[in-house]
Amino acid sequence: MQVEGLYDGYKSANKDPKQNLSFQDLLWLNLQGDFDDLAEVLKARKNNFYENTEYLHPSARGIGHCSALIKVLPDGSDLFVAQDTWST
Repeated sequence: MQVEGLYDGYKSANKDPKQNLSFQDLLWLNLQGDFDDLAEVLKARKNNFYENTEYLHPSARGIGHCSALIKVLPDGSDLFVAQDTWST
């Protein structure tokens, strides 16, 4: 239901037909952050994409990082939270 809500919001906000994502496109974008965890749990073999990191900026190498945003509205009526996982 959460991804369906994201998709509904995307469809209502997108005014450019050249940038039209399908529901499956949006679902795959949201699953990307879970693939490394799933590969580890399922003992998947790493391919060259994950092993070949010399093309990355030094700050992007390593096991990964996260960014977070927490914002309280000035009147205290709501709290917005976002998190983004990024890794090699």
